[in-house]
Formats: sequence, C-alpha cells, structure tokens
Amino acid sequence: MEESEGKEPLEEKIRKRTDRVKSIAGNQAVKVLGGDSIVDKALKPIITEQVKGEEGEKQKKAAVSIEGLPLADCMTSELIVLHRQFKDNKYQEELQRRFDLLGLTDEQRELFEKSEMERIKDRPFPALYPTGLTRHYFLMQGVGIEDIPTPEQCLSSELFAIFDDAHAASVRDHHWLPERTMNAVKEVLGGNKESPYFVEYDRRVEEWGWTALQISSFNKNEMLILWRVKWRNYGTKTWRKETMVTQEELDEEKKKAEEARRFWKEVEELEKNEEYIKKAEEAKRLGQEMLECRRKGDEEGYNQKLKEYSRLHEEMDKIRKSIRDSIK
Repeated sequence: MEESEGKEPLEEKIRKRTDRVKSIAGNQAVKVLGGDSIVDKALKPIITEQVKGEEGEKQKKAAVSIEGLPLADCMTSELIVLHRQFKDNKYQEELQRRFDLLGLTDEQRELFEKSEMERIKDRPFPALYPTGLTRHYFLMQGVGIEDIPTPEQCLSSELFAIFDDAHAASVRDHHWLPERTMNAVKEVLGGNKESPYFVEYDRRVEEWGWTALQISSFNKNEMLILWRVKWRNYGTKTWRKETMVTQEELDEEKKKAEEARRFWKEVEELEKNEEYIKKAEEAKRLGQEMLECRRKGDEEGYNQKLKEYSRLHEEMDKIRKSIRDSIK
C-alpha cells in the first residue's frame, strides 16, 4: 500500500485502490466488463478485504514492535500508554520505580498519571508510535506544524521528544528541509521567545507541585533516553540513582543560569549605551589603522595608535563595570 494512504479513511483507501485497478485494466476493458458501476460492485468486496487485511497486519506489527521495547528505551509517558494498552504490570512497576527515584509523593504521582491519561484516552490504536517515542522523527521533510501534536495535546515525554527533534533539525538539517518544515521547526523552538512546548511543560509541573530538584531530574533523564536511543549514544545510563540531579548540581546550574542572565543583560545595556558604542567604533577604526601601520612598517605610528587604542579600551571597561555593578 502506498505511504500516502497511511492516514486516509478506510473508504477512501478502497476507492483509490479500485480506481488504480481500473486504470491498470484500461477503459476498454472496463467497458467490456459492463461499465464502471458493475466493475466497482465486483471489485469492492475483494479490495475491501485486501485493505482491511493490510490494516490489521499493520496494527499487529505495531503492537509487537511497541510491546517489545526494552523498558530502558521507554520514555516515562510511554510506560503509562503501554500499561493501558497491554495490561502488563512491568510498565507500571517501572513507572513507580522512576517515581521513587524522583521522590514523588502519592499526590504528585496521581496528578502526573491523571494528566497523561487525559491525553491518551482518545488516541487510536496504537496509542503512540510503531517504533516507540524515542525512535520517532516528528520533523521530517514536508511536515508542517499542523502535522505534529500541539503542546496541549502532547504527553509530557512528547514535549521533550518534539523539542529535541526540532533542535536537531535546526542544527543539522536546516540546509535541506523545505520552508514548510523549517517554519514548523522555528515554531516549536519558539524563535526569540521560550518554546511553547516548554511553556506547557512548566505549566504542568507547577500544577503537579514538583520541586526544582524533581523537575531537573525528570528533564535530565528524559533527555538522556533520547540521547542514548535516538542519537545512538548507547553507553548512556538513564533513570538510575546516579543519574538523578543532586542539590549541589542544581545549585551549580542555578549559578550558571544567573551568570548567563547577567551576561546577556550586560550585553543588552551596552547595546543601548551611546558613549560605549561611540568608543567601540573609534577603537575599531584605530585597530584598522594599526594594521595599516604594521603593513607599511610605520612602527612609530603604530605605537601612538596603540596607546590611544588601549586608553579607549580602559574607558570601555569602566563603562562595562559600571553597568555590570548596576545589574540586579
């Protein structure tokens, strides 16, 4: 069956298959057999059986593929889907093991599971993807933003998987992906704003009452699963005691985040400071003149300009320090 038929209603697949058979036979053969209506009536039960059989096989293969996923390759939301789908307690046991590692309370566990169940209850079989969430590519050539789940529709693990896919596409595939797909990539990443997929995730964890340590550990381990399975870093460990974020690591991350915030605030203020901009432009001009002096062998001219260049940079450093000290 052609790939383009994958998301079509059953009746439409049957109609297209019938039309292809008639096209192969040719108009003259159809007329000899009694015309379109008679041929359609004769072909429909045969083609219907074929299409239904193919659909059934696809579902069986999907079930076997998903059910055969190693627990370590399953993102956390998948465990809820798989337990619901196959009624196998191993998925629930693994889910609770991860909850234990995170130190979730009974209420936090219940809120997480309820949130995920609300998003999977209306999903058709199979509830996720034939090869699992970690091996599914959301942003392939030709895909638009309307072809992927919205942040609100996503399971929590999907939020990570879609963002990760978009980031990889922006870095690795931007030179060959069509405009439609790149527009989807930009929308997922959020452009100059925070990704809508992370905004939705932040909203959920706040609703669940997770601590900063729980959030950081969940984020880290979900991304590590993608790193190991999708991007083939097979030695990477995930969802172990040693892969949980410690308070010391969290404090260090907060420190780095604060340093980054202050750095970009400093850059923002410098870009608005007319005195700094004027001195930077003058220093750039002097730098070019110094290179010209060196090219001509004018050592005296070079040294004079170097003194002026150094003086300008000292003044620029004072402006930077003043701005840095004023940042809260």
